[in-house]
Amino acid sequence: MNVSQPYRTHLNRDFMEGLYKLIELMLQQSPLYDIDRMHLAVLGRIKDRIYQKMGLYKREYTMTFSPEEAIALRVLYTDYVKEHLTNIGNRLHVISNEVHRQYCQ
Repeated sequence: MNVSQPYRTHLNRDFMEGLYKLIELMLQQSPLYDIDRMHLAVLGRIKDRIYQKMGLYKREYTMTFSPEEAIALRVLYTDYVKEHLTNIGNRLHVISNEVHRQYCQ
């Protein structure tokens, strides 16, 4: 397990826009527990980075996530989305598996 290495992936614009909107919806929650607040704080940081990246229009973006950001995306899929049949869910499922291989084994 190597938690010091960042996680790098390529994301298309449609996915980035969908993930941005999904995180925006998540941030409207009022969580009861500190662990959930911490998860939302990291997702908020990801949302800000997505917004900055999408300022320059491209079809595909390379994103590098810190270990905590990558694990937050994994938790987003495993605890909230859980559906790999949608465009967002399918890509988050792949990311979740890659993050698991990189950080959780």
